[in-house]
Amino acid sequence: MTLQTAEVIVVGAGLSGLTAAWRLGWAGRDVRVLEAASRIGGRILTRPFAAGQTVELGAGGVGERQVGLRQLVSELGLTLESSPAEPASALQRLYGPALAELPWLARLQLRRLWQQLERQAALLSPEPAPEHAQALAFDRQSLADWLRARWLGRSARQLGGEMAELLFAAAPQELSLLQALLQLRRQGGAAGLGELRLGQRQQRPPAGMQAICQGLTARLGEGLILDTPLLAVEQDARGVELITAQGRYRAGRVVLALPALLLVQLGFSPALAGWQDHGLRHLLPQASLDAQLRYPRPFWRERLPQVALPSSAAGCLLLEQPPLANGEGVLRVRLHGELARRCARLDAPARRQLLLDTLGGLLGEPARTPLECLLQCWADEPFLRSAAVQWPAGGWSLQAPSLRRPLGRVHFAGADLARRWPGSLEGAVEAGEQAAEEVLALG
Repeated sequence: MTLQTAEVIVVGAGLSGLTAAWRLGWAGRDVRVLEAASRIGGRILTRPFAAGQTVELGAGGVGERQVGLRQLVSELGLTLESSPAEPASALQRLYGPALAELPWLARLQLRRLWQQLERQAALLSPEPAPEHAQALAFDRQSLADWLRARWLGRSARQLGGEMAELLFAAAPQELSLLQALLQLRRQGGAAGLGELRLGQRQQRPPAGMQAICQGLTARLGEGLILDTPLLAVEQDARGVELITAQGRYRAGRVVLALPALLLVQLGFSPALAGWQDHGLRHLLPQASLDAQLRYPRPFWRERLPQVALPSSAAGCLLLEQPPLANGEGVLRVRLHGELARRCARLDAPARRQLLLDTLGGLLGEPARTPLECLLQCWADEPFLRSAAVQWPAGGWSLQAPSLRRPLGRVHFAGADLARRWPGSLEGAVEAGEQAAEEVLALG
């Protein structure tokens, strides 16, 4: 097969890789984008119901704090639509009833616990240096260890753990205290983080979030090559050769905009440094499953106040979506933690049944019979394997920015390795733009 060449090759057609290609293209570089899957977007996934309405099974929208992403949307000439405004804090409505049932002392303990976390977060730099003594101490303990060291009653401890798992999108025992504090620091406290997790104050293009990725590919034409999994990266003094399942490609520089978990599966010549390989292998995939369900009517409203959305129970987060024009109700469901891991081990029919049984137990019998159910298990995506990754306690999370250092002519992007906004759409844009700047600075 003929060796195909380009000035720069970007591997990965998620938001980060496409952002890098967009910036490089505007600077006049000859760019190719290789994508292992048969679609673009990565962790952005817009799908239609049978009637044609589009819904999100990945990232839900563009938040107020996502300045880089908003700038990119503006450059593409896309408009953003807002969801109906929430009448009150969804986070307060989510946990208000449970908090009200706690004894006054337990409520006071929880309030002080979150205040203490936010105070410690405010003292951290958004990008602490690896030698920062306090940050290193925070990195060595898990959030669960920190919670256990607080004087909390049983009910307050249980509810505090549930709130933490929702806000930080990870089980407290799987997350370093440092990463929890940095999430609070970067999102403006628990309220800002809650808005992100619950999809509050977010906007999306009328055609869905995938329209952003489609806009970024407009100038690529035949330079976007799908169904081309990367197997190995070989470089010498003159350039980089990529060995894929479909053939070989060569470029002066390469940007790898891949999920961090996949980088250690590639063959590198020369090899990754030992500390890079070690750091990447510490990352933990976060179990996650997303679903959008369409019902003849929003029946859950008929059961107020017994059932009020948003609602969270045992690893299942329920979010009401705007009703369709014909009055049909739409429910978004996110499974996380042990429930998501259990679901991922099942085949598709059993997985769907477990989801509907869970909803039936929470919302009543009507939840078991949706008109349509769109289900996305991120562990099934062979070129993603998870919706996000986390640094465990002691996992050298302070080395994360160093993992993005270029390896000769190979540069790294991807939301997982973003400096300020890891694991988010803003982080994907940030890492893609930084990789493009590195390439352009080297001529």
